[in-house]
Amino acid sequence: MRPASSVLQEAWRNPAGRVGTILLLVITVSAVVGPWFLPDPLAQPDILAGSLPPGLGHPFGTDQLNRDVLARVVTGARVSLSVAVLAVGLSVTIGAAVGLVSGYWGGMVDAGLMRLVDGALAIPRLFILLLVLATMERVPLPALILLIGATGWFARFFACPMASSKPTMATTVKKKLAKASTRNGQRRRLRKGI
Repeated sequence: MRPASSVLQEAWRNPAGRVGTILLLVITVSAVVGPWFLPDPLAQPDILAGSLPPGLGHPFGTDQLNRDVLARVVTGARVSLSVAVLAVGLSVTIGAAVGLVSGYWGGMVDAGLMRLVDGALAIPRLFILLLVLATMERVPLPALILLIGATGWFARFFACPMASSKPTMATTVKKKLAKASTRNGQRRRLRKGI
């Protein structure tokens, strides 16, 4: 796996990657810092005024209930980013657990777990989300995070490095055990000679 710094450097060299990085940074900073400087997104200062065009007081204007659109966009970005971070964290955790077990045990366990992962990834995530939305009137945020995180695993990213490093781990353990037994043998010979 490459470190995050090399991925960011590679993205920065590409013009499209540079634009994407800057855009993501602006969205993240505005979602984190924006609510301190913007009005309450649910505040309705004057319902009778209706929607106002963009101006100095409201850069994105207001909606029909006279709520600031920029404040609502920033609040939505905050919720979206938190759902994304938590869902990816859950997905990486599940994928790491499955991948490490698969890579460590190998053989039938690896084949069985990878078929399970293939089966889980064969069903499109959008289909599952639409099915849940059709059956439930309102999906709670924790359930949405759990659903998104549980349907996108990163198991293969962890299984392959684990499987490739397994022989080196076994070799290292054997060498350490051999050194320890040699030292013990030397100690026994020294004790007998005294």
